[in-house]
Amino acid sequence: MPSPPAIATAIRSPLLAILLVTAGAAAGCEPAAPGASGVISLAPGAQPIAFKTLALRAFARPSGAFDPSRPISHNLSKNEPLTALSFPHPYRIGGGIGKVDFTDWLFVAWFSQRGSDDLHDDVDGLDPGDVFCAVPFRVARARSSSDAVTYNVDCTLAEVVPARR
Repeated sequence: MPSPPAIATAIRSPLLAILLVTAGAAAGCEPAAPGASGVISLAPGAQPIAFKTLALRAFARPSGAFDPSRPISHNLSKNEPLTALSFPHPYRIGGGIGKVDFTDWLFVAWFSQRGSDDLHDDVDGLDPGDVFCAVPFRVARARSSSDAVTYNVDCTLAEVVPARR
């Protein structure tokens, strides 16, 4: 077995360092998107009683516009059962640094009538009667090599998805 000084010398080897970094990236250690953090509040009259899940999504959106009647294609998602939550509710979604093509993102949160298992992580959308908020934000520069969270992306659940015609 090599001695501790021999191991330390081997670790300082540039080739070994490159291999370790490459192996870490290939293993999925570098998340694919930045993140957001803030507080979700309720507008007067907004009650979670008729809903099952608090759904959170963040995705690149250069236009900043949001249409609740269209499916959401997103990079980051999180579904939380409402039975364990109280409001105002602090949240954090994402937070890795990976490749970012756009600096303009949109955070959307909503009370869903569907359970967590019925909401899909790749593409889903809001249903008529769901209560939501949508907040555009600019991706913050990473404070460290592993943290690219934009803080104070707060929203208030207030808008109701209208019935489809």
